[in-house]
Amino acid sequence: MKKVIFTLITIATFFLSPLTSEASHFRYGHITWTRVPGTRTVTFTVTTAWRYDFTESVNLDFGDGTPIVTVTGTEIQYVPNNYRVFQGQVTHTYATDGPFTASFNNCCRISTLQNGADNFFTVSSLVCLSNNNLGSPVCSSPVIIEMSAGNLNQYQLIMSEPDGSPITYSTTALASSNYVPSVGGNTASVSSTGLISWNTTGALDGQLYQMKVSMSDGCAATEIDFIIKITACSSTPASAILSGTQSINLGQSANLNATFNGTPPWTYRLSGTTTDITTSTTPTTISVTPTVLGANTYTLTSVSNTCGNGSVSGNAVVTTNVPPLLLACYPFNGNA
Repeated sequence: MKKVIFTLITIATFFLSPLTSEASHFRYGHITWTRVPGTRTVTFTVTTAWRYDFTESVNLDFGDGTPIVTVTGTEIQYVPNNYRVFQGQVTHTYATDGPFTASFNNCCRISTLQNGADNFFTVSSLVCLSNNNLGSPVCSSPVIIEMSAGNLNQYQLIMSEPDGSPITYSTTALASSNYVPSVGGNTASVSSTGLISWNTTGALDGQLYQMKVSMSDGCAATEIDFIIKITACSSTPASAILSGTQSINLGQSANLNATFNGTPPWTYRLSGTTTDITTSTTPTTISVTPTVLGANTYTLTSVSNTCGNGSVSGNAVVTTNVPPLLLACYPFNGNA
């Protein structure tokens, strides 16, 4: 009889646990939030990715001692026979300005990872409502970032921030957690401006690695938890150098020069834009028309070819000046 009672308690505990809906097959996580100005009411957006045949929800802890709530997402992307992406929202009102750490966690990561296989996962976001902060940074990173085997790979994270505050990036390195991939003595890193760099010499085609990056605007913070996939490449990896520093009058256009190396075609993106451009010409001319008086700095945020993401370097500073006044001369009437 005691054995039966124990079994029933165990089953009930399993099904009633606030974390059981997050069973496994985890691939990606990102928690962002915005507030209603002048209030402490916050709307969380939870984005997650799971195995394609797995429908998921997460249990969000607001970090202030109030009850955990289940966030059921709507499918926003489906990659056949690979994964599904879900996104859901929930609103919560805090009693003070915090900070509070909102999070969800459970087991397990996918078993095919080279680091952290079958491990528990935690995704968090720091809620800071002081100084009228309007929200957390938001990252548009894909679920899986591809990097070519045996090369120095770079990938620029693209972010937005509702307050317009500068964002700093770092790798989340927690004790006993393999949040930063490493192979052959080379460890992935992220610069303070969000450029992920990793020399994958020693990695093999098809291998998967977990990585986590945290982002902060000095008050609020969040993190993304994603996967890096190693791909084989028989071509030469891409690299690009931007140049073309010059001085022009405000309203004029300037031509920048992008020099590419590796196997064409190359796909690149210029800083301050959201559009990828593909070319097979090197060097190639990029026309810009600055609208801000003074120094305008341009960089390439990404370059890729069939080998995946490559490396970018160089910059161009276009300084705009006030156009000179034009004086028109007219003949005098009569004797001049």
